[in-house]
Amino acid sequence: MLLSTVVFLPVIFALIVLVWPQTKTARHVAFALSLVEFFISLMILQNFDSSTAQLQMVEKHNWIERFGIQYFLGIDGISLWLVLLTTFLTPIIILGSWKSIENKIKGFHAAMFILQSAMLGTFLSMDAIFFYVFWELSLIPMYFIVGIWGGSRRIYATMKFFIFTMAGSVLMLVAIIYLMYLTQQATGQMSASLLDFYKVKIPFVGGSVLNLQSLLFFAFSLAFAIKVPVWPVHTWLPDAHVEAPTAG
Repeated sequence: MLLSTVVFLPVIFALIVLVWPQTKTARHVAFALSLVEFFISLMILQNFDSSTAQLQMVEKHNWIERFGIQYFLGIDGISLWLVLLTTFLTPIIILGSWKSIENKIKGFHAAMFILQSAMLGTFLSMDAIFFYVFWELSLIPMYFIVGIWGGSRRIYATMKFFIFTMAGSVLMLVAIIYLMYLTQQATGQMSASLLDFYKVKIPFVGGSVLNLQSLLFFAFSLAFAIKVPVWPVHTWLPDAHVEAPTAG
């Protein structure tokens, strides 16, 4: 249950901050709660077996059985450090925004906790649809962080960021759904599990950039390139980062 705890506890923290009666002390509460989250990630580190490359602390339950979509969390040696980095940086971000955020303080810290939850979900999800849900969820707090606490051109920057990211995400969703279909063809059962995707053998036809493997690669790569961002799909970045608050 450690993985579920580290992913969803920030959502509870967001609610606590929102209903906290005193706005002046909301920062202190948010900082203390972020340290609790970091402590939980240290517990994951303590329980992690570095001697194996296998997926660990797996939590797996059926979600939408008809389409093979599962609640599937797991951690490996790569995602472990991404989780630790996220939970380590969150208290620092809260401290860095201590004096720069002066309005809607509770809403700001709630948005930060929702963003933290979404990021941790993307790092730990082993189901493609589950991953996609967290991937898209991260857009919502970012939209409000830049749109409410950003600079004078924050609305323009926010809309540009949102449109760019959504465009790439739609392509990725199409690729995920098609991989689920290919998994059904290969195994006889539709599945969104990333482990089942490994069983799909997609032939690469040399000499053509329009073969299926290349198109699927392009769909995922474009979505990731926009989010990172990578040239030439980086044009949302200057506007968003200039207008975003320190935490953004």
